[in-house]
Amino acid sequence: MPRKGRPCEKARQMEYEQKGNIVIETGKGHDFIAIGPKNKITHVEVKQGCGGLTPFQKKTKAEIEKNGGEYKIERCGCNRKNKR
Repeated sequence: MPRKGRPCEKARQMEYEQKGNIVIETGKGHDFIAIGPKNKITHVEVKQGCGGLTPFQKKTKAEIEKNGGEYKIERCGCNRKNKR
């Protein structure tokens, strides 16, 4: 059964690729990693609507940021001002 947020996730992946990133799907605490032109790595979790991170995603985000990495939450279809 297809995931509800899959079209949004694919659209975000294409946006990163159009900016010159290499995109690798992961699905382990984030949806994909984007490797930028200067080898900058960004871990990306795409959320449909205003939903929050799962406990595993929160743990993954904290570990990545603790080690100096970047973890971004990209959203589709959320109209709230505070989106975290």
